Amino acid sequence: MLNRFVTLAALMALVSPAQVFAQPSDAESKAKALVIEGAALGDAGDWSGAIERFRAANAIFWKASRHCNIGLGYAELKRLPEANHHLRQCQSNSAKALPDWVADIDRDILKQLTNGRYATVRFHTPTPGATVSIPSVFPDDRLTAPVSVWLPEGEHAVTVTAPDRVAETRTLTVVAGASQRVEVTLTEAAPVVAPPTIDPPTTPIVEPPATSNVEPSATPRVEPVDSDSTLAYVLLGTGAAAAIAGGVTWGLALGTKSDAEKLFAGDAFDRKLDDFELQRGLTYGLVGVGGAMLLVGGGLLLFDRGADSGTVMGVSAGPAGLMGTLQGSF
Repeated sequence: MLNRFVTLAALMALVSPAQVFAQPSDAESKAKALVIEGAALGDAGDWSGAIERFRAANAIFWKASRHCNIGLGYAELKRLPEANHHLRQCQSNSAKALPDWVADIDRDILKQLTNGRYATVRFHTPTPGATVSIPSVFPDDRLTAPVSVWLPEGEHAVTVTAPDRVAETRTLTVVAGASQRVEVTLTEAAPVVAPPTIDPPTTPIVEPPATSNVEPSATPRVEPVDSDSTLAYVLLGTGAAAAIAGGVTWGLALGTKSDAEKLFAGDAFDRKLDDFELQRGLTYGLVGVGGAMLLVGGGLLLFDRGADSGTVMGVSAGPAGLMGTLQGSF
């Protein structure tokens, strides 16, 4: 059963040049460990425990693919409306292609809902940030409005809430096969005014002026520091090395992309594509860091030489030009 779960993809966010070689965050590592535990529980038939682990993982580090795992767990527990909701969340928010079993299970669940004693209900409210609670069917979820869900026939208590609004609870009657739309307009809550606080009067204490025989300290004299071009050469050398390394990783990325294009869609193709995205991210980072170092080092060197000759020269080259060349080929 473990191979039915969505494969975890490597995530690399190039936020700044200092984060190019950063390891996964503690939150992401803990979330991945919870997903592995959940997959093992599902393989052993403990679907409630598996769903609990997947939810805990998304609470720490959210990923759309985990909604597929949650939906699969609810499908195994025959909780069809919840399974349908989470599988749709997974499919609508995943940027990458999903395994075939996701669409297969979603179609099967939709068929059972359509042929069973269920109906679709769409909740709509003009209030931004409103959430819908239906404990009888979705005890573990607060649905963000507007939202459309399947509900079994019968009566259901529905509560709609939003920040700074008065919550509204209704009893909704669902008839099998009869879709309906529920409009809810929440009224603005009265502002809570705190009672004023009155501080007791205090008598100020007047201290006599203090006298001091300490003589003021003299301001130390700071000697000017002669300019030095050592830092400039270090930055230029390191920046060139980083840029060369970026070229190497780009060559590797092109090779990986070529290998991926020879494969059919599947796990092997996804792994190759993930490797390509990782190598491409490293290339961006290395070239960005190298370009920045070359820019700063060149500027320091030219400024130092201009200062020696009484002229300050400008620098027009920068990492934007280098990165622009690479981005044009991605």
